[in-house]
Amino acid sequence: MESFNSSGMAGGSNVSYKATLAPFWYFAPSCQHKTYAVEGFTEMLAQSAVRYRYCSNPYHTWEALLYNASMGRVAFKTGGLGMLAIHGLYEVWVCIQNHPCALDPADPSFCWVYNEMETTWIPWGENSNLQLFVPSKPCGSSSPRGSFNEPSPSASDQQLQVSLSSCRMEIAMRVEDAFDLYVDGVYVTSGSDSQVVHELSVPVASSAGALVAVKAINVAGSGGLVGIFGGEPTSSSGWKCQKFPSDAPPAEWNQRSFDDSAWPQAASDAGTSMDYARVWAKGYMDRASTVFCRSLVKNPSLVCYVL
Repeated sequence: MESFNSSGMAGGSNVSYKATLAPFWYFAPSCQHKTYAVEGFTEMLAQSAVRYRYCSNPYHTWEALLYNASMGRVAFKTGGLGMLAIHGLYEVWVCIQNHPCALDPADPSFCWVYNEMETTWIPWGENSNLQLFVPSKPCGSSSPRGSFNEPSPSASDQQLQVSLSSCRMEIAMRVEDAFDLYVDGVYVTSGSDSQVVHELSVPVASSAGALVAVKAINVAGSGGLVGIFGGEPTSSSGWKCQKFPSDAPPAEWNQRSFDDSAWPQAASDAGTSMDYARVWAKGYMDRASTVFCRSLVKNPSLVCYVL
């Protein structure tokens, strides 16, 4: 199966979906020869709410529901879907049928909604344990063209658990001076160049987030761990860091099940080269030391793959 990037060109071996980006940018294989000049959008301009099927194949169905709160016209500027700009729009829904991050076979939709205040795309109904409210009427029903069903989540909406079996968490981090990284107790990688930002893609296998654990080594001067884990600048005083005699941590210190309630909160210092807080064990940030830090990343943004 081929993958498609933001320019719509084929390449690679996966079709990927980034939960924080407009899924317009990724196209299913059987649609690769279709002209994506936003065809069919002209007829939308006279309607307050429209459902439009970009393309259909055995793997995916791309749909958009558009709603203008003032009942006015929806205006578009287009230069291909990757350049799509939307003006005067209250809500835009984009849903994918049979998406790998949806589990329920009765309504296997994964939906994004356009957040006009933040001018970004977000997964609909995302909360701290990665559940999604999937409103079946706007995204899954055959409602008449031009009608609109209020998509606010309610007791009748299906609440689907995100499948993370084919999803990965993106990490960008650096440590002064060296580190070993673990995610959910599994060794991921090591680094020994404090000037390098290490960019990683790590499998995530739990809907409760991911436990990130780092053995960090500072040879001289100031130490610091700084990073973005799952799309958020999560290195902060919310982490826990500890220094141990002989640099020997307790067994299973890097496991999710380990009880770190006795560990102190990390010392933090903002203003690093990545503009996020660096963390270290209290009392050791400006001393040569080996420390052990951990944090539960509760709601990582994920990249899901159809293999």
